[in-house]
Amino acid sequence: MVKYKNQHFVPQFYLRQFSKDLLTINQYSITTKNSMKKGIKNSCSKSYFYANNGLFEACLSPLENIFNDVFIKLYKEMDLTKLSKEDYAYILYFICIQYTRTDKLKIESEEFFDAAYKGYLKEIYSSMPNFTKEKSGIKELIDLLEKCKITATGAYDQSFPHMQSMLLGLTSPFLIYDLVPLLLLNHTNQDYIISDHPIVLYNKFFNAKREMGLTGFASHGLQIFFPIGPKVLLLLYDKNFYNFNTDTNTQIVNLEEDVTAMNSLQFFNCHELILFSDERQSEYINNLHRKLETSLNKNPEKFKWIICPSSFGLPTLYMKMNRNNIEYDLELSFMSLKKVSEANGYCRNLQGIDEQRSILNSLEKKYHEYASKDSGLRYQSFDGIKANRKSTICRAPSVQREL
Repeated sequence: MVKYKNQHFVPQFYLRQFSKDLLTINQYSITTKNSMKKGIKNSCSKSYFYANNGLFEACLSPLENIFNDVFIKLYKEMDLTKLSKEDYAYILYFICIQYTRTDKLKIESEEFFDAAYKGYLKEIYSSMPNFTKEKSGIKELIDLLEKCKITATGAYDQSFPHMQSMLLGLTSPFLIYDLVPLLLLNHTNQDYIISDHPIVLYNKFFNAKREMGLTGFASHGLQIFFPIGPKVLLLLYDKNFYNFNTDTNTQIVNLEEDVTAMNSLQFFNCHELILFSDERQSEYINNLHRKLETSLNKNPEKFKWIICPSSFGLPTLYMKMNRNNIEYDLELSFMSLKKVSEANGYCRNLQGIDEQRSILNSLEKKYHEYASKDSGLRYQSFDGIKANRKSTICRAPSVQREL
């Protein structure tokens, strides 16, 4: 068997936190509505998911070992203050990398890439002199374009749009280190669950206030829900918008309604599978899915095209990737919204944005140096990443937008 052929987009050590025997995990398909037990080794994985070699998966392996050690320490202590700054930094890295490495994000990244280039090509076609007189020619060409899918792959068939997303994920801890961490310890008989896209970005404050939700790493009012195990969940939140019934970094959850509310977010976040520890939860999961199904089946607008004037005075298209608000209003007995809140600028953490930009510029410089030494290496600029950073990471309002 080829080593690293089976490539996980949710790591095995993390799945084991939701396993009774450390070998298998319960899965519920939102498509078939059936539950089954499956080996962790073959869960949330695909053959050559990242690339047609094992290099990327091999690089992730030692990093995941470090993440695992930090989780073990957190489980043992159940206290965030017992973690070193380095430990906490690794948790932030895991959150950002895990969010961008999944099958769901890969599909979304490729859809964004396809939609963006089709939009640009349509604009080019429509402005070409030969086509301005032949409108039928434009329509025929655009119709043909719609039947195609525009992709970009590397030498080992790795998805360039997905690699862009993961690169941004690798530098995104700088965007979320200002969020306040809170451990939610589950003291109920109901377990936390996860999905095949387990890191949930949510925004209770803005969910009902704006047409498009603010769920980027640098967004005002952001909340990140990260289940660490059936009884432990790490919540990161923007302190300018939320209050919690605790003066420490730990919140005891005593109501099953609160656990169910947070579990509901996993259904909205998942791609195909809900994963859980105790098979006795199967009926609970099925009933929760049935309750949420109507809202889950809505197809949100993923891309928004905005017509802007160009420097030449002609209209040009600008595409923003975004998500409509989750059709679920999260209510937790121990959380409330601040009555007086303020959002300055389009992002929450300007210093983090500057640090991320510095890292990306450094990576680009090293990439250019590497490319110049190897004439056979195809040069590919980071400009696409820079151009899409505000769309894919911030998804933020304009400076003038009111709360």
